Amino acid sequence: MLLDALTCSRELWILSRYLDMTLNDEFDELTALQVYTTLAQTSLGSYLMWDFFREHWELIVSRYEGGMHQMTPLVNAVTSTFATKVKMRELQHFYESNVHNVGYDAPKGAFLGALDKTKANVKWLDENLVIVQAWLETAVE
Repeated sequence: MLLDALTCSRELWILSRYLDMTLNDEFDELTALQVYTTLAQTSLGSYLMWDFFREHWELIVSRYEGGMHQMTPLVNAVTSTFATKVKMRELQHFYESNVHNVGYDAPKGAFLGALDKTKANVKWLDENLVIVQAWLETAVE
């Protein structure tokens, strides 16, 4: 519970330091995974976690190589808020540059699923954003 509470900080330097602590022996793999997934679900943490994830990809893969099935919930958490064309391109580029070279299927499948979900989110926003905005404007009046 304390670990989850620490992810609620609004101080970027605290969250960054917290993430850095997961890279050494201060946290075991499961605890680090909990920090990653919980932080990725916060508004500030979702951006920070995506940058951290890309920056430390090789270390994260080597750390979880014995339990690559843990990569799926991590990828899902890190990419769960993606709904823009920019994030879709970043995700596609990251996959093409890094993930497809991994010799394990778990992260590949997780990233392909995340790409599909992000594409669906972008499509939904393209089709419905104006409608929802109009409805909200009339509902608030």
